[in-house]
Amino acid sequence: MRLRHIEVFNAVMLTGSVSSAARLINVTQPAVSRILAHAELQLGFALFQRVKGRLTPTTERRPCTRTLHACLPSWTKCSAWPPACAGRG
Repeated sequence: MRLRHIEVFNAVMLTGSVSSAARLINVTQPAVSRILAHAELQLGFALFQRVKGRLTPTTERRPCTRTLHACLPSWTKCSAWPPACAGRG
């Protein structure tokens, strides 16, 4: 999975819907759907079941969730890195 896949996966896990995830990460709903579909294609299994407009996590996604929780603190630090380095060089 790429970093963008992880970002979308996390947003959908937090919000439970594609449209809410899109608002959370400030992208369009079609972009979230496309990125999620690409992640699922690369992984070879569905991360979510689509039920009445909501996304329910599948049991197959559990290893992804564990990895996400392990990596998220470091990823959050990395996302703050560029502004901290502005003007240094």
